[in-house]
Amino acid sequence: MKVSKREKLLLVLLAFVAIGVIYYQFIYVKQVAKLEELKAQEQEVSLKYETMLTKVNTIEKNKTDIKIYRESIGSKSMMLYPELYQEKIILEVNELLKEAGIKGSLSFSEVIVAPVEKYFADEQVEKVEETLEKPANEIKGLNGEEVAKEEGSSRNNEDVNSGESSENAEGTEVEQPVAGTTETIEGNMVEQMKISISFTGTYANTTKFIKLVSDYARLVAMPTLSLSASGEDAVSGSLDLEFYSIPKISEEDSEYLKWTIENTYGKENPFLEGGTGLSASANKEDEGYDVIMSVKGANSDLPSVTLGKANDSTRDTYVYFDKNEKVDIDIEITEEDGKFYAKYKTPTSSYPSNYSEKGIEINPEDGKIQIAVYSTTRLNVEDKVTVNLNVTSNATEKMAIVTIMDDDKTNPRININAKGKVEYVIK
Repeated sequence: MKVSKREKLLLVLLAFVAIGVIYYQFIYVKQVAKLEELKAQEQEVSLKYETMLTKVNTIEKNKTDIKIYRESIGSKSMMLYPELYQEKIILEVNELLKEAGIKGSLSFSEVIVAPVEKYFADEQVEKVEETLEKPANEIKGLNGEEVAKEEGSSRNNEDVNSGESSENAEGTEVEQPVAGTTETIEGNMVEQMKISISFTGTYANTTKFIKLVSDYARLVAMPTLSLSASGEDAVSGSLDLEFYSIPKISEEDSEYLKWTIENTYGKENPFLEGGTGLSASANKEDEGYDVIMSVKGANSDLPSVTLGKANDSTRDTYVYFDKNEKVDIDIEITEEDGKFYAKYKTPTSSYPSNYSEKGIEINPEDGKIQIAVYSTTRLNVEDKVTVNLNVTSNATEKMAIVTIMDDDKTNPRININAKGKVEYVIK
């Protein structure tokens, strides 16, 4: 069969069309689909990369925030027990009774989990809520720890209003429970235990015992107290004490949990490496000082700089800074109408927050304003935490004394820049 040129041309064109159709149908379409799939995967991976990069970039900030919030919340929760050990509480109450000079017998309730009774005024509860709720929530967001119980339970870090008792002319028993004991704060579920105490002693010793309880380092509530005369200058009565515990988010109560009767408890100097930072309650190391500052090494679990009023159990006056670098810290002492004030700031925070205000009122003894700086030796050459401490005291007649303790002898962390009536001592 003879094929013409025209037919040959048509057959060639038909072959090209067939090849094109086959390529499009079985190769091109599949390749395009695969390309779209790869593009979608690329977008997904790119989004994941951007998300991870954002998280990586916030790691250091989160570490710093966690340190500061742990220190802030941990110090406030020191007023609550980590666990309720009946044997330990017996010894603690017995010491209070002995110190007050009264005799009593104790009976204990079972440990229960229940809301904290409202022994405090609403404004006091709100104040503590404000100091704890925000940092607790932020820690939970930063590292996923369950701190809600800590947040709720620690809202009662205020002095207990134990109420007052009185005695009428005939010696009739008068009972005055604290106002508001029938109300509860919703959500404040904590472990608690009640002790009922029947006691005898003088009226003066009884009031001393009440004062000891209200000033106790741990939060102890006294919901009821009753007294009756039992002789000349002697009274007998009964009272209830309530003890509270919450799980702790850090190791601030490790000493209590390791407690044994033969040991010496507590830390002489809480500013040493591994300590819990500034004193959460009145500490002998801080007595006589008006302002205290601790400076920690780069590897410490605590902020590199913590600064506040001495013996401030609420930590409301504290500021923090946490970076492995040199930092400028300012402390300014002023006088107004015969009263003395201190204010201070770091690159990230200040007290007061409005730095144009006067600051905290201080009561200098012996005509001198005492500032304590607790430093630490450097760990290695990578430990670069250094403080340029700028102390200004030129608006007052009082001399400011800055005492630097335990600083690195070879490469000191603390550099003093003094203006006005300032002296410094290195120990």
